[in-house]
Amino acid sequence: MENIYGIDVSVWQGNFNFRQAVSEGVKFSILRGAYNISKDTRFEEYYNNAKAVGLNVGVYQYSMAISAQAALEEAKFLEKNVLINKKFELPIYFDIEDNIHKNLSREQVSNIAKVWLNYLQDKGYFVGVYSSKYFLETYLNNEIKNNYSIWVAQWSEKCTYQGQYGMWQFGGETNLIRSNKVAGVVCDQNYMLVDYPSIILEKKMNGYGTSNNNGESNSNENSNSISIINYVVKSGDTLSEIAQNYGTTYQEIARLNGISNPNLIYPGQVLKIQVSNNNSNSGTVYYTVKSGDTLSEIAQNYGTTYQEIARLNGISNSNLIYPGQVLKIK
Repeated sequence: MENIYGIDVSVWQGNFNFRQAVSEGVKFSILRGAYNISKDTRFEEYYNNAKAVGLNVGVYQYSMAISAQAALEEAKFLEKNVLINKKFELPIYFDIEDNIHKNLSREQVSNIAKVWLNYLQDKGYFVGVYSSKYFLETYLNNEIKNNYSIWVAQWSEKCTYQGQYGMWQFGGETNLIRSNKVAGVVCDQNYMLVDYPSIILEKKMNGYGTSNNNGESNSNENSNSISIINYVVKSGDTLSEIAQNYGTTYQEIARLNGISNPNLIYPGQVLKIQVSNNNSNSGTVYYTVKSGDTLSEIAQNYGTTYQEIARLNGISNSNLIYPGQVLKIK
């Protein structure tokens, strides 16, 4: 997929204008949910405003944990005070980069990250790690870097990180690719290289599962006669036409995607659409590459060809796949 442009914001961005950000090309926003075990005071406002203009949303928690127990407390705080009863189309990230972590060993830092990641993953969240290129290379082991979604920060004209990653923060105060301001405010900026919204919805994670975070059944998503598919908006599409094609209403699509103005959709936007199983044409399958896998073996297991998988995922060299990489199979 082509690189999708987005931002990450926290209380430091103040009264941020998400609608203006969309007009400047922003497609997603990753919000700071918490600093350690303090909720970002702008989070609720930012979440509602970002959803209102149709942005895909993720969350990060800036960690100050220096022990596994402290990391677990951070994860529980985030779940209870930030994530509960909300839906996120992007990963939930563990932001580990503080100077206090540089006094720890690679094994200690990796164990801290693993505790946080495992706790929220077990709760049904699609999780990942954010840090600088240097910190990732120096303080995290391969188990973390290969098995979780990586968001790498490198303020440069290109990313030279050699491991797998799905999100690249290419600029902040220093930005060599674009202006360092979005909606008139200095802002961290990113490219998304993996179609996380499709994967998260397909896996029914981050609040899109068969039950909400209170354990109450969601009758629409749990129904045997209803399923949810993804639709990627094309140039010239209208919400009314999309709804008509899938036998629903534009109001229902707007509700499901948190869209307040049905005229504000854009090419490349991923919309969730409820359809009858009899009409569903999604059938999308994803596979996470494991150590030792080859594209040919994966293709054989799913009754397809390695050429087709390579085509779907924009892979030019079928030998260049890596553990943790998420492949679209069909």
